Amino acid sequence: MTWDRDAAVGGYLEALTAMRDLATELSDDEWALPTDLPGWSVQDNVAHVAAVEDELAGRPLPDHLPDYSLLSHVKNPFAAHMEIGVDFRRGVRPADLVAELLGIVDDRTEQLAAIGDDPDEMVLGPMGSQRPVGRSTGIRAFDIWAHEQDVRRATGRPERLTGLAAAAALERIVAALPVVVSKEAQLPASTVVRFDIDGPGPFTSGLSLDVVVDAEGHGRVVSDSGSHPTTPTVTLEMDFATLAHLSCGRYRASDSDVVVTGDTEQAARVLDALAITP
Repeated sequence: MTWDRDAAVGGYLEALTAMRDLATELSDDEWALPTDLPGWSVQDNVAHVAAVEDELAGRPLPDHLPDYSLLSHVKNPFAAHMEIGVDFRRGVRPADLVAELLGIVDDRTEQLAAIGDDPDEMVLGPMGSQRPVGRSTGIRAFDIWAHEQDVRRATGRPERLTGLAAAAALERIVAALPVVVSKEAQLPASTVVRFDIDGPGPFTSGLSLDVVVDAEGHGRVVSDSGSHPTTPTVTLEMDFATLAHLSCGRYRASDSDVVVTGDTEQAARVLDALAITP
């Protein structure tokens, strides 16, 4: 797929500004509300975006060590790293966190505007890593967009399911589906899993695609136009919001509205493997 610099950077910036604007309209009582992420409040989600973007702007992490014995939701080293900036900001007044986020978004907007047309240009990633900008922009748009929706659900606001950031999220999810089907769900060769995705979403008339497992056990997307050359082993019908919830690990498949046709055991394996975020 050809990298579209304007769409990629635009999606990243849209995600950042949407989270900034949402944070500025939260009431005092809403900051402490729990979200679908275990252990994280509304404030923690906003703090996470501020912390990661501050790190990607080139500033050092705060000199802070969380008491991980009190944070049972932290399961791996990556999560432990991400918790540093969140935990550091747990005692910060919401107004001060909003002010910090406003400044960070301004800084990142200036930095992102300087990104060139080469998707292989290396940029700073989390934990001091270096990542190709063509990959980093999509990951960040997806992550920020997902946390914006976490805050929206927690505060009773409608999810924002269209726009460049939502499109970046959908692109990341679709790119992961071959691995989900073949490696995570471990479906056998010749399996065809059809995903029929309805709106509202970042498309004009829904999305229909097949993921086929080949003889070597590799998954690949073979169609995304609605004109399918193969007969599916299993079909999964859901709306875009449900696909995003499952791909972000926010809901269990058993709690989601998915219509299954075909092999129900294979369907369960795919749905259980859909979570692609750390």
